[in-house]
Amino acid sequence: MAHQGSRLSSTSRFLESVRPSVAVLSASANNPHGHPHESVLRNLQRIGSASYRTFARGDISISTDGHTIGIATER
Repeated sequence: MAHQGSRLSSTSRFLESVRPSVAVLSASANNPHGHPHESVLRNLQRIGSASYRTFARGDISISTDGHTIGIATER
């Protein structure tokens, strides 16, 4: 996700257009900017995207064979 999921980084219109199946949000817990923004998380949930946050999951690795997506997390 752009700009750690900031409020203006990914509008609902944009997310509805691209409909990502997976979203990775890189931000520290309790960061002073409030990333990821609650509205972005709600929009991702509404369109059915799985969201992975580095402050909750640690390192996140994504792999693909061109057909399927594999996701591995540190925790």
